[in-house]
Amino acid sequence: MHHYEHFWLDPKFWVGVSFVIFLLLVGRKAWGQMTGMLDARAEKVRAERPRPRGCARKRRPC
Repeated sequence: MHHYEHFWLDPKFWVGVSFVIFLLLVGRKAWGQMTGMLDARAEKVRAERPRPRGCARKRRPC
């Protein structure tokens, strides 16, 4: 087993760092796509739902 003088000289450290960076980049991209799909779905549901009868007279959205 290798014992390095400093932790940043150990290749396992850099593999771990690169893995965390990879997860952050992929997670950020996936989060943006998921929230975009959910927002589109919410707009679709909002557009399809029936409006209550008293909505047209009120000033606030239903």
